[in-house]
Order: sequence, then structure tokens, then C-alpha cells
Amino acid sequence: MRSTPASAPAQKQSPAQPLLILAALFLLAVMTVVDHAVPLFALDGLTAAMGALVLLVAASIVTYSRRHMRASDASRYFGNMVGLLSATTAFLTTNHVLIFAAGWIASGVFLARLIGHVQGWSSARRSARLAADCFMATDAALVLGLGLLSWRFGTASIAEIVARVSQMPSFSAELAAALLAVAALARCAIPPLSRWLLASMTAPTPVSALMHAGMVNAGGFLLLRFAPLLEAAPVIRLSLVGIGAIGALYGIGVMIVRPDIKRSLAGSTVSQMSFMILTCGLGAYAAALWHIVAHGLFKAWLFLGTGMTIRAPQVERVRPPVLAALGVSVLVLGAGFAAGIVDPQAPAFLPMAFALTTAILTFLTLPQSGGRTRQIAGTGAMVAMLIAVHMLGLFAAESLYQRSAPAILPASAQLILALLFSLALLWQFKPSAAARQLPRWLYVRLLNAGAIRA
Repeated sequence: MRSTPASAPAQKQSPAQPLLILAALFLLAVMTVVDHAVPLFALDGLTAAMGALVLLVAASIVTYSRRHMRASDASRYFGNMVGLLSATTAFLTTNHVLIFAAGWIASGVFLARLIGHVQGWSSARRSARLAADCFMATDAALVLGLGLLSWRFGTASIAEIVARVSQMPSFSAELAAALLAVAALARCAIPPLSRWLLASMTAPTPVSALMHAGMVNAGGFLLLRFAPLLEAAPVIRLSLVGIGAIGALYGIGVMIVRPDIKRSLAGSTVSQMSFMILTCGLGAYAAALWHIVAHGLFKAWLFLGTGMTIRAPQVERVRPPVLAALGVSVLVLGAGFAAGIVDPQAPAFLPMAFALTTAILTFLTLPQSGGRTRQIAGTGAMVAMLIAVHMLGLFAAESLYQRSAPAILPASAQLILALLFSLALLWQFKPSAAARQLPRWLYVRLLNAGAIRA
């Protein structure tokens, strides 16, 4: 029997709280000596895209929650939800460093409360505490980085800082970029900072949908907002590429070995967000923005529909022809390279290559699940529609965020990354015995990812 909220043990102070307080005091001290009479809002294409995504997903989830949460403490739930959305809107739309920091910190506080919404449940309380500790520690890095940037340029305007960041000495740029990158990696739940997300399955399903479809995107927004800082810090850019590649493979492993739906989807989110971070490191900003939007909408739909899988009829799984899809992709990309259309050194080469592979794999897989005659035509139309949607989405992202970075990896390195992810794709779609073929220590580690000791 669960204990009542009144009998819950008193919460100890988080060891990260003093760090956040000290960083906040530093930022407040900086605000007293810099020009903080700046425009409060930054309404640009990036803000429009992220704001539209958050509002659309939030509207769907709030509507869903009205029935899903009717037997819960609705006033506390919706109060925290409104607080989270308000704080998120604040840092998405502001141009002021102080408001950005305050909104970022507040969003973490409200998100941790929603993760621990079920009162009297010790697992929910521990998950909320883990998320809060992770957020406070990494938010301190963000606040410190923003303080250093404001102090360096004597202004609280994010737009002015971004415009002048190329003037920073190399070491200062690398340090500031590292501090902001730590905060971004934590919000995106990139390993080794992914434990809070994998442990958050105690949250109600609408909260999980909002986290995976919206809140984990905050890290991507932070990197895109301060993209010129990344370009002035090549070491951090390369680090993001490496961390993103490792995190994507780790997320695939968690997704494969976990038997429960929600944590398997959490592994998918870790993998997707890691690939998005890798894309930001490569400098393909428009592709990263489109990835954020597409993943957010798709993952919200998946989480809100998890309950349907319990009643769904069991069907025989179709084994996708991954090797054939990869072969066709190589031929198409090779022809594009020969024609001068495809550049393996371009920042967007890797996301473009895997978008193509996904489309081809879909085309080759769907006819296997039913009749061949009608379905081939229907499959062709569906794949053509998906490609058209992808191209339109990428075009819209490029129109809204008109910036790209110079290539940071040579063509050979990008091809090696493509080969690495191709091998991971082949492994992912092996028969179910593939999970048992992992080394025992790795299998156990992936299976228990996000587990919290009592």
C-alpha cells in the first residue's frame, strides 16, 4: 500500500542547489554593470518554428489530459503544466539574458514536478529528484555561460551577443560554448546525462508525451540560438559530433532491449536527440530544426497512443530489407555525387543520406505486409508523399533559419559515420535474438538504463 503524501520523508537539499544559487548571483551581479535596456523579445524564424511546435503539441496534450487526468489532482497537474508552458514560452521568445535564464530554470522546476506528479509513490519521488538534480547542476552551467557572455560584451541582449561572438578569443569562446553545451545535452537527455529521462516513466503519459515531443527539444533550440558561438568553438563542435554519434547508438541499444513500451520509446528519443545534436555539431542547422519539429510531432503521437497497443491485435512482424535499402541508397547517392548534386563534405550530407535510406526502406517494406498488386501503387504514393513532406519541411526550415556553418569534418569522416550508422541499422533490424547476442555486461547495462536504487 502506498504511503500518503503526508508520510513522505523530508526532501534533502540537492547538492546542485548551491551551485545554481552561486551562478544566479553571478549573473545578477553582471546585470548591474551591463546594458540591460534591450528589446525583450526576439521574434524570428527559429522562435516561430519552435513556438508553433510547442503550442500545437501542448494544445493536443492539454485536451488529452482533460480526460486522462480526471481522477488525479487536476488543479496541481494543470498548474504545473501552465507553469511549464509559460516558462518555455519565455525563454523561446525573449532577447534578454536574464529572462532567458529565469525561464530555462523555471521550466526545469515545473518539469521535475510533473515527473513526480503521483504523490505518495516513492519511485515517482525519486525520479523527480533525479531530474531536478540534473537540471539544477546543468542550469548552473548555462547561467554561468550567459553571465560570462554578457560580461564580455557588456550587454544583456542575446541578439547583440550572437552578432559579436566571433570577436571572442578562442579560449573564451570554447569555455562559453562548453557551458551552454552542457545545459543543452542535459535537456536533450544525451548520455551521460540521459538517466533522468529514462527514469521518468513514473510520469503520467501526457507528461511523457510533452517531455519527449517538446521539452527535450530545448537543448536543440539553445544550440541553434547560439549557433555563431558554436562556430567560434570548433573543439566543442567536434565534441558534439562525437557525443551525438555515441548517444545515438546507445539510444538504439536501449530501445532494442527494453521490453516495456514507454522506456523503449525513451531510448528512441535519446537516439533521435543525439542525432539532432550531431547534426548541430556538423552545422546543418536547418536539418536539425526540421528534425526537431518532425520528431516532436511524431513522438507526441506515439506516446499518446501507447495505450492502444495493449488492445491492438498481434500481427507478425515484417523483417525490413535493410541491406537492399542501403544498397539502393548507395547507388542513388553515388549517382548524385557523379552528377555533382551530392557533396559528402556538406554539413547536411548525413541527415540527407539517412532520410533517403528511410524512404527507400519504407518503400521496400510496406508491400511485404499485404497483397502485392494494389499495395505497391499505394506504397509508392505514400513514399512519394513522405518525400514531398520531408522536402517541404526542410525547405520551410531553411527559410525560417537561414544560416549554415562551414563543414567541420572531411568527406571521409562523414562517410565513416554513415557506415557506422548503417551497421547499426542492420543490427537493429536483425531477428529478436539480436539482443541476446550482445555482451552480457552491455545487455544488462542497457536493460537497466535509468534504473534508480531505492
